[in-house]
Amino acid sequence: MKFFGHPSRNLARYFVMLLIAAVSLSCSREKDGADEHTWTLSSGVEVLQDSGCQNATGRPVSVDVKKEEMRYVVAVETYQSCQSKAIEPWLTQTRNGKATLVIQPNGKDSSASCECFRSLKVAISNRLEKGNTLFVVANSEVLGYAELK
Repeated sequence: MKFFGHPSRNLARYFVMLLIAAVSLSCSREKDGADEHTWTLSSGVEVLQDSGCQNATGRPVSVDVKKEEMRYVVAVETYQSCQSKAIEPWLTQTRNGKATLVIQPNGKDSSASCECFRSLKVAISNRLEKGNTLFVVANSEVLGYAELK
């Protein structure tokens, strides 16, 4: 009586069963929200204040970075599309100490017919170190940069 057949076929069967098990386990995880131990590009990045759209034509775009306790607070004044609703910032980092804070408006695309001025403060916790260079990008344009102290 044979239970397993040819050894190479058995190996192939075990490999396929292992592959199916691994795929089914990875697909069974919750997709809607990341658990508290999951790291994402927006981990440690939080909007503290958002003025929403303001009429302020001719105001200069500005970036200011300050160290507060265990985090850095970035104050940004920039122009955004009138149709954008909320800001969803995220942070990229490289191994050479350069980081980029991306201010991404949520809503319609940035090719809208009108722009408004928006002030916001973003806190970055547990992601940056003294000596890093932080670039701030909004609407695919570098607004400014700072060496962190």
